[in-house]
Amino acid sequence: MTGAGSLETRVASRFSWIAIATLAVAIIRFVTRQATHWEFDEYLFRMGVESFEPLRHHPHPPGYPLLIGLGQVIDFVVNEPFSSLMALAWASSVIGFFAFAMALREITASEAVAVAGALLFNLSPAMLVHGPEPMSDPPALMFLALAFWAATRLDHSSAGGAMVGFAASCAASIGCRPQYAVAIVPVFLAVVVIRGSARAKAAGLLAFTAVCVLWLVPLIDAVGGLDRFVEWETGQASYVAAHDAHLSRGTRSWVEIALRFAAHPWGPKALAIPTLAFAALGLAELVRRRLWAAWPIVAVSAVHLVFTITTSDPADGVRYQLPSQMAVAFLASLGIALLARRAGVPRAGLVATGVLLVGYCAYAWPVVHPRATEASPPARAIAWANERIPQGAIVLWDASLRPHADATLRGFDTMPVEIGLARYFDRADVELWVLADGTTRVSGAQIFSWPASDAYGKLTRNHYRAVSLIPLTPERRFLPVKGVNPWERDADRPEWRWLDQVSAIRIPPGAGDLRLEFELPKEAPYEATTLRLRVDGARVRELSIRRGEQASCVVPLPDARYVEVEMVSSEAFTPAMGVGRDPRRLALTLTGVERVARTRETR
Repeated sequence: MTGAGSLETRVASRFSWIAIATLAVAIIRFVTRQATHWEFDEYLFRMGVESFEPLRHHPHPPGYPLLIGLGQVIDFVVNEPFSSLMALAWASSVIGFFAFAMALREITASEAVAVAGALLFNLSPAMLVHGPEPMSDPPALMFLALAFWAATRLDHSSAGGAMVGFAASCAASIGCRPQYAVAIVPVFLAVVVIRGSARAKAAGLLAFTAVCVLWLVPLIDAVGGLDRFVEWETGQASYVAAHDAHLSRGTRSWVEIALRFAAHPWGPKALAIPTLAFAALGLAELVRRRLWAAWPIVAVSAVHLVFTITTSDPADGVRYQLPSQMAVAFLASLGIALLARRAGVPRAGLVATGVLLVGYCAYAWPVVHPRATEASPPARAIAWANERIPQGAIVLWDASLRPHADATLRGFDTMPVEIGLARYFDRADVELWVLADGTTRVSGAQIFSWPASDAYGKLTRNHYRAVSLIPLTPERRFLPVKGVNPWERDADRPEWRWLDQVSAIRIPPGAGDLRLEFELPKEAPYEATTLRLRVDGARVRELSIRRGEQASCVVPLPDARYVEVEMVSSEAFTPAMGVGRDPRRLALTLTGVERVARTRETR
């Protein structure tokens, strides 16, 4: 009895602070859960839970088969896909925190370091924003944490159970988010080679293969067979190489890209610099103490960070690099403990960790609070559209809002903006609205937004902070003929279209003249440009526009026929030939087109 009681005491002591911290994370994740759908991929995952059809991007490549399977299991009980995915994210956060803390405790033999490291990761600014999301990251990180915990137990198991757990967790993490395979597979193979008996190695390889088959076979079947699967995944890889690894990087330097992935997840400089400095000290301490059991965590994190920096879209950098934060948080906790020990003030480590955590929470609050307490701007915009826009109207969507429109708009024909404009620019009898990602200057538009903050720009893709429903009335419609790029807009800047050096638009028959508005953005590498305007080949106006300035003019138009308005700029540039990666030839931006009443000067 005495021995049993002693064992129970040791177990209770061993888990007490980890258990308390796990409960705290569970409460925080619950109260900060988002009220409605928000991000692009959330809708694709939701539609995948409703019906797993990867070829329809339900969900998008590479398919996320285990995530969808887990979501469908929960949805069998909950019967609401969004709530099911939210429940999966919450459970993943709680289990993942506990597993990561236990892994760190096994490595360091210090519960204080374990709790601090797990908290620094799970309550980091990036995880406060992305940890509760109904997406692939939370369950993938949970299985990764379980794999790390199992890896620390390999020396304690002679029967291969820890190796099986490690292998199965690695495979499950990849099944939830296949992109993790780049970092997980080589580390998994290295662990199998250098750890465990021959029997354990065999068991691990078998477990990894079995779990991969479990999620891979349904995915291959869903896309129509192995050949189609290879073609599908190859196509996605080509897109990533062209867009994420090249075009999306714009004019950013490699230093700027690296900071986006490595520093922004920790917030502003006042938080990121001390966190990374503590981590640097912790790395030295890890080497000095020869904590070799930590190498799978460090290796996976390092490989994943390098992979995402070199191949991923920087706009998504904060979320994409979440696995690399696990090592940084662990090393930061080691660094904090080292400084506290050398200062002879053990509680200083607790204070330093607490200060960082309070700073993380305060920084992420402007994103987390509105998301948890009110519907997102896209959700509010679509609710307004479903209630206020007549059923016969047509809703045109920006590409970033397509899944939002597909999943939740009711009773409307919908299509991309440019396709709809080409089809209906001369149909005054058809009511058109634009569901736009960003703000607008158009009168009569409805704008739904969250407050601006530095955190929103650093921690998210910076989409959906403002979403507009814009009435595309007949007097504002035209057909791009040549050299007119699609509309762009963001939360702080109303719509614009980049024009080529020679561009043209077609105006349908109507009454009145045409008011055109232009801007020469600061991105242009020249101080000014001269713009010549022609109507059906006849020159009618000439404007001089300086960089950073706007200009407008009214062009006289005939009433009873289609008219082509040509715009020729004296200057143009190609970003890809300078510091950027955009291959387009650009001159200036078109910011407004509207048919207006004829003035006395143009009669």
